[in-house]
Amino acid sequence: MLDGRMLTLTHTKQAYAAYASGEISREEYKEVVKHVCPTPGACPFMGTTNTMRAIAELLGLSSHWQKIRETGSV
Repeated sequence: MLDGRMLTLTHTKQAYAAYASGEISREEYKEVVKHVCPTPGACPFMGTTNTMRAIAELLGLSSHWQKIRETGSV
């Protein structure tokens, strides 16, 4: 969500076109991208990748859980 509207991957393409044509600033473009893909890891639009990533985490195979095991913290 950004400014009360739901964003999708299509919005990043539209925002890039608007940025390239000078209709919006670089900061406005980056804000759209930040809200569409707010976290590191698999893009929310890649269903198979997200499924495999979730399974790897559940099995304890992700680097995130390895770090927790090694350091005892997130």
